[in-house]
Amino acid sequence: MSIFGTDLSELFRDATAVVHQSLSSPPIVFPSRLISVSDLKGTNNRHAGKHKDFVAAVESFLGVKSKRISLQALWKSKPPVEAKGQTLQHYMRNACLSPPASKAPFFSFCYDFYHQYDVFRNEYQAAFGRQPTVEATVSHQWSLGKNVSEAEYTDYQARIAVFRRWFGQRVMPLDEKGDTVLILPYASDAPRYTAPQPETKHGVTAQLLGSLLGAPQVLAPFAQFPYRSKVSHETEYHPVYAALLGASGSDTMLVKLVEATFQKARWRTRVDKGRSAFPA
Repeated sequence: MSIFGTDLSELFRDATAVVHQSLSSPPIVFPSRLISVSDLKGTNNRHAGKHKDFVAAVESFLGVKSKRISLQALWKSKPPVEAKGQTLQHYMRNACLSPPASKAPFFSFCYDFYHQYDVFRNEYQAAFGRQPTVEATVSHQWSLGKNVSEAEYTDYQARIAVFRRWFGQRVMPLDEKGDTVLILPYASDAPRYTAPQPETKHGVTAQLLGSLLGAPQVLAPFAQFPYRSKVSHETEYHPVYAALLGASGSDTMLVKLVEATFQKARWRTRVDKGRSAFPA
């Protein structure tokens, strides 16, 4: 489930109503531990300085220093027994595939996505005599999911469960008693003026981590970066994002943490609609 908003105070109210089925939030307890990941691709190198600013702002608000970790190095030094010496990204793949490709996370999602619409496709076929027309990304993901066997899906789910358990033990607790927040860079770039090609994601990525762990996550635009537009031939701006991932039940706390961090840093707590997210 995703909730979108352009104003953090409004997003907090919406998240409280949806997640807690109430107009009042439970008491907000901010985390005592902060970590960031160094080896998940999710940011343009040009944005690295902006991401450091985001980490520093969260550190300043919480009054704690973040611990920077490498998931792959931590996995190598303290692997789960099920990995049998395999690297993190090697383990999160179909062992029977050659050449290797880290399939388990993304192909598992595609399987779920495809079969979630089984009834819809069958009813559409019965009503109109053909399969529904879908856009390219959905078509690509359905095609992948359709070709995942039940045995492969079971294997993918087992690997994901091992990763989730290992992450909860070695990186940060994921249950409701967890008091750690993970900061992730998140992909953001200038717009492409043609339809993007459908993409197959491989292994554990910044974009997939929250879903893999079943953990709440807030994606926050906090700055913007200039680029030369091929359409207007002028300097335009695109937003730069970071993500905060927390333990189970921390949905509203994460939103409030972002809002409080932005307020202390004197950053805007809302984005504009239209050409620019923030005033240029």
